[in-house]
Amino acid sequence: MTLANNMITNMSGDGWNYTSIPTDNPIGINIFGSIGQSGINVYHNSINLYGNTLNQTSAMSMGIYLASLSNADIRNNSIVNNQGLLGATGYGTVGVYAVTSNAQFTLSNNNNYYVSPTGSGVAYIGQIAAAGSLNLGAWQIATAQDANSVSGNPQYVSNADLHVSLATNSVLNNNGGTGTGITTDFDGQSRSVTVPDIGADEFQGTYVVNLTIALEACPSNNITVALYTSGCGLIASQTIAYRSGSIYCCNTLYNNFKCNNMLDKSNK
Repeated sequence: MTLANNMITNMSGDGWNYTSIPTDNPIGINIFGSIGQSGINVYHNSINLYGNTLNQTSAMSMGIYLASLSNADIRNNSIVNNQGLLGATGYGTVGVYAVTSNAQFTLSNNNNYYVSPTGSGVAYIGQIAAAGSLNLGAWQIATAQDANSVSGNPQYVSNADLHVSLATNSVLNNNGGTGTGITTDFDGQSRSVTVPDIGADEFQGTYVVNLTIALEACPSNNITVALYTSGCGLIASQTIAYRSGSIYCCNTLYNNFKCNNMLDKSNK
């Protein structure tokens, strides 16, 4: 079974002791069964848990939960869990929780993990059994995978809208992996066949290039700046007027030249 292109948000609860009834906690994707689950593919999902609502002893919020005897292929997901403790009671916040061992990950790669609650309690990228990982490097060691995964704020439009804000250079951009068979996104838009975006939204980002041009002499005409791909294909161009009124000025700094989604999306 494949779970793909879902936007999962607006979940909350006070939770329960994760060591006794883990599924009584806020969970983005729950891979659970009395006899275990196998053959599960979790691809290109965007998860966002937020708010400080946990208020029971050993309560834990989880972006993805892998129950004992369950295993899954987890790739190209954006896992954000900022849901922490309401007060001093509870365990804390975990991106991915696997109950037994890293053998539960048949594959895990090209994911984005972002765990940054404002409440108290633990804040782990992931946890396997009782061992939590505070950062991506520790999680890569724990899983023995995730070599191409990243960790950063994905810049969702809002807590409720998990599309990516196009005014930002999101960590999700171009960092997905190929080979999942997922060719479209949440909105039915085609995904890149070479550098898909992480998460449910395949998007066109915005980049800002700051240019400083040094001239040996004052120009007598406007200057055109052009950006090209490594294959000499034109990306975009911009004409810069080096003048103030009718007087050309040598000291003008042209900032914020915007090249919408073209710097490293030329193959999309």
